[in-house]
Amino acid sequence: MVVIVKCIGGLSNQMAQYAFYRELISRGYKVKLDIHGFSNYILHNGYQIEKIFNLKVDYVSYSEIKKNLFYNKIKRKLTLKHGIVVQDIFSFSEYYLNVPNNSYLDGYWMSEKYWGGEG
Repeated sequence: MVVIVKCIGGLSNQMAQYAFYRELISRGYKVKLDIHGFSNYILHNGYQIEKIFNLKVDYVSYSEIKKNLFYNKIKRKLTLKHGIVVQDIFSFSEYYLNVPNNSYLDGYWMSEKYWGGEG
């Protein structure tokens, strides 16, 4: 069972998402980073975390994402079999640090409480 953190945006967003990814690991989750959104991303300078900081990251493969997807006939799109958690409030919420396994987390996680160990 794994938790997937989506990574997208400019360098500061990527840094916060990476720090959130590391915080979840420190809490005992098996976590992978999804950088597939950068394949057609034309804003900013693309994915930079590894290039600039030389950090070790466990990336989710396309096949791992694919095996956790199904076609939702009502919504007419692919969705995860398990929970997609979209950050809907941008202030800190402890909820996001205690998600179920097999969740896909989509957000920016810009509060230092998400990655400072203070949550």
